[in-house]
Amino acid sequence: MKLIIPLLLCLFTTTNITTAAPSASDPNKDLMPEIKWELLKEASEYKIFRGKTAHESGIYPLKMEATIAAPLPLVLTVLNDTERKPEWVPNMLTSATIKKVSEYEKIERGTYDAPWPVNDREFLVRITAELELQEGSNKGPAKIVGATAKISSVDLSDFPPPAKGLVRGQSYNGNVVLKSVDNDTKTYFQIIFFNDFKGSLPVFIVNFVQREWPENFISKLKSQLQKPNLSLSPLFL
Repeated sequence: MKLIIPLLLCLFTTTNITTAAPSASDPNKDLMPEIKWELLKEASEYKIFRGKTAHESGIYPLKMEATIAAPLPLVLTVLNDTERKPEWVPNMLTSATIKKVSEYEKIERGTYDAPWPVNDREFLVRITAELELQEGSNKGPAKIVGATAKISSVDLSDFPPPAKGLVRGQSYNGNVVLKSVDNDTKTYFQIIFFNDFKGSLPVFIVNFVQREWPENFISKLKSQLQKPNLSLSPLFL
């Protein structure tokens, strides 16, 4: 989560933030249907959107839509590989599964690098995935044609508080939507970034930094997908 900006300049910058919706007063509420989007940036391979109004925390959610030149099972394999996420997720230091509820539900802990004097960040999130299957022809096995995943922070009463030098952030109802396209040679990819870094960072700095996150994320994901040492997970065959 490196803040590649002149922090001292930003501290003297002003910004106007409209905080109207969505609200997280109920931590279990699904905020996604309430978000209205506006186009922020468009390139040949992706579009980035921003929520028209800020969350009650002042954070603006971001959404990216892209088409990835890789088949869906491979994309799912990379996204599901908790241990290898630090290889490609921007600024991620560590990633570990805290609890495996089922093959498609788990709780992960991730830590992220931040430059001095900002403390590194820690996130505890529950990831719940659901596969969309299509029956195979001639009574063959069903194939995966899509998938969705919901991601949100979880409060674990038996998990220790953040270690010294870490600040625990919060993820508000992020999600991922995947679809197999172009005769199963490519993957439609949609992801919503809706994170609060917490701590004492001014909210306008968080919003500024997160505007760069979707492009970095998709670029590093594509690079990871090109690595020769990837093996398809049996879950997605």
